[in-house]
Amino acid sequence: MKLHTLLALATLASACNPCHSWDEVELSDPDGLDDGETPTTIQAGIDTFVAWTARDETCVDQVRLEEEMESHGEPISGQYNGVTHNIAIEADHSERSTLDTTIHEFCHALDHEEGWPSLDHADVLEPYTEGLNEILYDTPDKRTRDAFARICAVGPVLHPLWQQLEEGCGVELGDDAIRFVHDLAFAGWDSSAQLGQFTTATETWELTIDDGLEGERLVSPPVAGAQGLFHLDHVQIDEQVIPVIQRIDPSTATIVESLILDAHGPVTDWNGNPYYEAHDLIGSSTDPILWEREAPGTAWRILSGPLRLEPVTLPDMPGTTWLSGFEQDGTLLATVHTEDDGYLAIGVIEWPNWSRVELEDEELEELELRKVSIDEDGAVVLFEGSGGIELAAVSRLGEIEWTQALPCESCRGHGLWRNPDNNVIVRQYVPDMEGGASEPFPLLLDPTTGDYATPEGTCDNFAYWIDVVRRGDELWGVYRPAVGDSYGPLTLVNLEIES
Repeated sequence: MKLHTLLALATLASACNPCHSWDEVELSDPDGLDDGETPTTIQAGIDTFVAWTARDETCVDQVRLEEEMESHGEPISGQYNGVTHNIAIEADHSERSTLDTTIHEFCHALDHEEGWPSLDHADVLEPYTEGLNEILYDTPDKRTRDAFARICAVGPVLHPLWQQLEEGCGVELGDDAIRFVHDLAFAGWDSSAQLGQFTTATETWELTIDDGLEGERLVSPPVAGAQGLFHLDHVQIDEQVIPVIQRIDPSTATIVESLILDAHGPVTDWNGNPYYEAHDLIGSSTDPILWEREAPGTAWRILSGPLRLEPVTLPDMPGTTWLSGFEQDGTLLATVHTEDDGYLAIGVIEWPNWSRVELEDEELEELELRKVSIDEDGAVVLFEGSGGIELAAVSRLGEIEWTQALPCESCRGHGLWRNPDNNVIVRQYVPDMEGGASEPFPLLLDPTTGDYATPEGTCDNFAYWIDVVRRGDELWGVYRPAVGDSYGPLTLVNLEIES
């Protein structure tokens, strides 16, 4: 018998001696660190853990607030002590961090109360020990126990969610570690409480192009304006690219007018890679904006009837090579890409000034901003880090409204948009060890409840993969369907997603 198994058996009797009801857990604040909110957040974490696990009792006697916690000289936010059956939580953290830490430490307590079964499944949990701080977790057993707690703290939705995605999308997500933790900690949880399905209805129209240009066309995502949808076509003829602005009337599904811009040759990014899109379209509640990448700060209003350009002065944004977003009531919330550091950021432009939005949030500080979707209500931002994907909603004034971690540590972001009902659709993929990736798969998040939904039926629906734009209470996209080795006609699609 393994040594750690003997130790677990030896301590099992004392691990829960005595156990008691949850309302007997004492919240201790010996140093007067209570800010009026932390105890409420800790209690919310306890309530969440009880709801997830359906456990009637706990062996934890006390949750104690502490200041500037550390272990082995490294800062920590919480710690479970299996000898005293106490949990310590560092007081000076955000609500989200305190909630997550509380749940994580009670997951350690659950593991202890069951006799450290994590140690008997070290081989199963081993993939989740990679990347752990070896100063903090200086033994294999410590790393194994923390791997268990990290999976447990994600919650019970992870295993059934991955099962639904595997069955419907054919993506291999689940593994023995997720299944082991779920069966031990969340066997009695009702998945229907937090996991549903959504349906997608689509209607498509082939668009007739009558601009007289013959050549390969590169499709860009459309933007919304008061006079309809606006699409920027790029017609490649020999070594020249001719941009064409098209105004689409969604009520008739037709291109009602076009404007041919001056031709240009291929352009390159700061790494010397060629591309053909020298302009970006910026949506607006009035008239959209055309932005020229090769001359930052050069932009025009796109006026309709007939289509024409009117110069507009943008604020000085040094090094900016990419600008997109949506203007509402004279304020432009934009995605800004800068050449100097390749940094993708959110900016607010209130003519004639602009400011970069500093997303000051403890959970987002170490993450990389990767995807942004901006509409009339604000932005949904996708961050990536070692723990997977984190979403944040940003108001039109640049303030964070909510954050939500997605339950897939190995997933990466492929795209996202906000549904008219404010649910968020996220396209994800899973990298493989050979440098490839799975097919993208969609996940719907209700940010008001934290509930998820997967596609009803299968993921084999083109509507999940095209870039869409929200215009009022409707979703629209423009794409060219694959036809053999080439592409078919420009097509307009209207999407309805219901959960």
